[in-house]
Amino acid sequence: MLVLPMVASAYDAKVDGIYYNFDKQKKTAEVTYKGEWDHDYYDAVKIPKVVKYEGGEYAVTKIGTKAFKSCYSLASVEIPNSVTVIEKSAFNGTGITSITIPNSVKEIGEGAFSSCESLTSIKIPNSVTVMSDGLLSGCYALTDVTIGKSVKDIKDNVFRECTHLTSVNIPEGVESIGGNAFYGCSRLSSVTLPKTLKKIGFSAFFMDEKLKTIYCYAENVPEADLYIFDGVPATIYVPAASVAKYKSTEPWSWKTIKPLADNTTAVSVVSSNCSIVASDGVVTVAGETDGLDITVYSVGGQLLGKAVVKNGVAEVDTKLQSGSVVFVKVGKKSVKVLL
Repeated sequence: MLVLPMVASAYDAKVDGIYYNFDKQKKTAEVTYKGEWDHDYYDAVKIPKVVKYEGGEYAVTKIGTKAFKSCYSLASVEIPNSVTVIEKSAFNGTGITSITIPNSVKEIGEGAFSSCESLTSIKIPNSVTVMSDGLLSGCYALTDVTIGKSVKDIKDNVFRECTHLTSVNIPEGVESIGGNAFYGCSRLSSVTLPKTLKKIGFSAFFMDEKLKTIYCYAENVPEADLYIFDGVPATIYVPAASVAKYKSTEPWSWKTIKPLADNTTAVSVVSSNCSIVASDGVVTVAGETDGLDITVYSVGGQLLGKAVVKNGVAEVDTKLQSGSVVFVKVGKKSVKVLL
């Protein structure tokens, strides 16, 4: 193990290629950087759970502000389950393509992954309750995002200008979506909003010109800024019992409002031999030939899962909420199914 002490710099020591600050009372370590413009992390970085320094052991619990900022040649980072906080701008402008955030992480700071132009997928763990301002803004290549079940608040600008994002499922539990949250998502075509949603901020979907379908399961009309749908051609599907309320509430009333049932076809039988049953987000195909491929897609074309028929049955867990609409491809046939 190589330890380099601090010499008039912003870090306490460099240990095995990683810069740290140490809290000697709490016996914890924070990953940091060499200097504001010293992009000194490259290729793959593996952060340890524990680091040794000056005869002691320190648990690595935090990835500090701007720790990897603008490290364009950084391809991947392995985060241990000792880390509980990722501070603001920690990965801003890095070259990472995907990242796994452990369930130990409870807080992710503003813009932590902003401008990661090669990032294609990310999963926000169930331990996180707030998606901070600008968290993923400017992640142009992002196509696959999973929002944890504990998230209650999606702050301003979280997905701003994620130009390759085509569909988003906002899970149950989310109560608010901030201003400009999906501003400039030029390929976004489908959004699912949960029953728990109470408020949508200013220009949340502003100029999302390909957003054609919004499924909103909130029975009570969410409070919304007047400009959230400017430049958006979407038809909005809402609970049948709430259609009248949506049609009489601006800005919802400025769009075409239809009951959810009108946009779905619940399919129980594809042929005399094959049946499709959907329950709790799981699609079960039965009665087909072993070895046949089963694939399930969102209405926006995102692959949700696939399986191969075995013993006449195949199951695909879409991880979507009940009431979502999917396309199930059985061999060469495709059908639309209400979960």
